[in-house]
Amino acid sequence: MAETPAPPKPRRSSLDLLVVLLLIVGLAALVFATGRARRRAAAAAAATPATSPAGQVAAALAPAADEPQRVVMPEQVGYREVSPLPLQEKVRAVAVGPGDAVFVSAGFAVIEFGPDGKERRRFEVKAAVNCLAAIEGKLYLGHADHVAILALADGARTEWPSQGPNAMLSSIAVTPTVVVVGDAGQRRFTRWTPDGTLQGEISPPPPEGKSVVASVPSTYFDVTAAADGTFWATEPGRFGLVHFDAEGKLLGRLGKGSEAIEDFGGCCNPSHVAAAPGGLLVTVEKKPDLIKTYHDDGTFASVVAGPKAFQAKTFVSGAAADSRGRVLVVDPKAKAIRVFEPKGR
Repeated sequence: MAETPAPPKPRRSSLDLLVVLLLIVGLAALVFATGRARRRAAAAAAATPATSPAGQVAAALAPAADEPQRVVMPEQVGYREVSPLPLQEKVRAVAVGPGDAVFVSAGFAVIEFGPDGKERRRFEVKAAVNCLAAIEGKLYLGHADHVAILALADGARTEWPSQGPNAMLSSIAVTPTVVVVGDAGQRRFTRWTPDGTLQGEISPPPPEGKSVVASVPSTYFDVTAAADGTFWATEPGRFGLVHFDAEGKLLGRLGKGSEAIEDFGGCCNPSHVAAAPGGLLVTVEKKPDLIKTYHDDGTFASVVAGPKAFQAKTFVSGAAADSRGRVLVVDPKAKAIRVFEPKGR
């Protein structure tokens, strides 16, 4: 009996191929249109109230921002950037001394620069210096739990006693008669004589109904010495600065929290403070990084550098000012001291 021949395999017609091609084109068009709609919605989000139906849709389609956006207007900026001081090591702190000498903690060394930006000398250290302050002939170095004095003439060191196992020294401010040390680990400032005798403790006043820790919710706990011999310290949990005298007596405070450029935003700002000539106070904010100046009566003066001046999530770790009003900023991501001078100069 003869075998029945197998039926021939069906062949795709030109019509079938055309249908497949049209499906592919349609899918690509749908993807493109969806992406275009998302971009349009994101662009409209800023101009559409979030409470309206259109605003809710725009918010749902808009990409999430990593950091809050705070818009700095050009007329608010009173400084311009000049040549930085580049470093090779991790940069931790900066201080300005007599004659506008600049001292930088980088790696396991403290480096001195002249006012012209040229390196003069460096002092090697065995432990990282987290903060420092300069006065005639001396550097005060803040290690993890204690302070050391470095004699600039010969590099000799004098070690102060440990402030305890929970200490985390974050700032030092010096006048000819008193040294104030910020201890973020124990949420306090301690007062010392210039030769290292402990005089007492200064704790920031707590907000009503809260603990002291609530007004210092992070490791940012900075202090600076003003020209009149008083001190200003950060109070990030209450969005401001506190002012006290050499005996630790509270003289007042300034600042409030809001997303306006004139105020302090984020969750816990300002993070750093430095005194500048003319009674100005330089403040640093994080997330996003924002450097500003205020008059010591609390009024906003100027923006030094806005968020666009820094890489994302830089976390500026300190600032100082010299006699010319230049603001020196520690930029750990750029491994540099960024320098900003008043536009009027």
